[in-house]
Amino acid sequence: MNRCVRGSFDVSEIDTSNGLRYYGWRKKPHSVISGLGNADTVDTVSKSRPFSSLSLVTILLLSLMVGMVTVPTVSANNETKAGIVVGTETWSGTHTLTGNVTVAEGAKLVINAGTTVNVPAGKYLQIRGAICAGDAACGATQGSTSSPVRFLWGTPADSTAYGWCYSPGGQVPLYNQDAACGGGMIVRDTIDEALTSLNFVHFEKAYGIPIYSANAQKWLFGALIFDGASMDANGLSFTDINTSNIIAVNAASPTITNSAFTLGVDEQSYKAASIQAYGAGLGILSTMQVADSTFTGDTEAQCGNQGGGFSVVYTEDSYIRLDRLDISDNAYGVFMRGTSGWLTNSTVDTLCNAIDTNSFKQTGDIQHMLYIDDNEITTGEGAGITAYDGARVSATGNTISGASSGSGFGIRSSYVEIYNNDIGPIEGYK
Repeated sequence: MNRCVRGSFDVSEIDTSNGLRYYGWRKKPHSVISGLGNADTVDTVSKSRPFSSLSLVTILLLSLMVGMVTVPTVSANNETKAGIVVGTETWSGTHTLTGNVTVAEGAKLVINAGTTVNVPAGKYLQIRGAICAGDAACGATQGSTSSPVRFLWGTPADSTAYGWCYSPGGQVPLYNQDAACGGGMIVRDTIDEALTSLNFVHFEKAYGIPIYSANAQKWLFGALIFDGASMDANGLSFTDINTSNIIAVNAASPTITNSAFTLGVDEQSYKAASIQAYGAGLGILSTMQVADSTFTGDTEAQCGNQGGGFSVVYTEDSYIRLDRLDISDNAYGVFMRGTSGWLTNSTVDTLCNAIDTNSFKQTGDIQHMLYIDDNEITTGEGAGITAYDGARVSATGNTISGASSGSGFGIRSSYVEIYNNDIGPIEGYK
């Protein structure tokens, strides 16, 4: 039987580097046997004389015999509803949580395809060990579009009550009063990457977990947070998420494929881009990657500061590779600030600016370029590609059209290389 230990977060003592505080538990100190090397002395712990040489030989033989016995791995099924998963545990069918769950370092949570996990409003899953959801390669049954793992968050019993995100007296004050705030999953940098995978996993009605970003100098909220974690995630989908679908911080370098993203729906100023990345990627050779995925947003939003529009992808101070994306039905497309890497082979159809870039990413003396290549870009009013305030961009083989109030390219105080782009028809400024 797996052992489950209950734990908690103390909002007043949130770790400002990680946003959430994790508590560990110590084992009771064990006795130490002394005096084995001298037959004339007395053991200072037991007050008895040391073992004889015959006793030592007997113990050695017994130890060898015990070593030949195979001890089965301890595992549990649908056991932990709140607290800490220790060892290996498998969830299947319908599993209903009653509180927060942490998968401890060295532990593994397996969730089989087709499993529905019901989570109370404002509760979270924190992964410090390993999670294998819907992926046969790491031990779960294989997920698919018709048989996903589903995480469903409930509604607060009292929507007027303050949730645990309200912490005005914390070291970095947090003022979010929403009763549902805090719901989601956070994957830490201590995971066992070889045993961790999310495959066809659906997140629904998760408000988002708060995490403080030193890069952004503010609190961020996301349904699925990669906090320095590098892992594979395939077939993700999101519905009715208040804040961001995904946040990547602290050099997180996940590879995300075949997923469907939506813009946040919060009505109390916490709405945000589908994906936010601050300080993501370990380097230009180890980037955060998003590929073969779709993004839809808010068709009611307009352009400009008062238009209420958001980009579906926002990256800052990051190394990133975006490939074969389909972005539509939104005011803005992608905004990359201080970011280097690639945006390629994608279709971006927006009302306002499709691809915005600003400044660049630097490693030592190396000033990295951002490559925007082979994209189909259509805008209603805004520019196809902008490069402002020190951006370093190379744009090749793009097709840009629309821009009734903008231009194909908008460039200010930046270094831009433009090769073999097809620009037009443009109704605004070419």
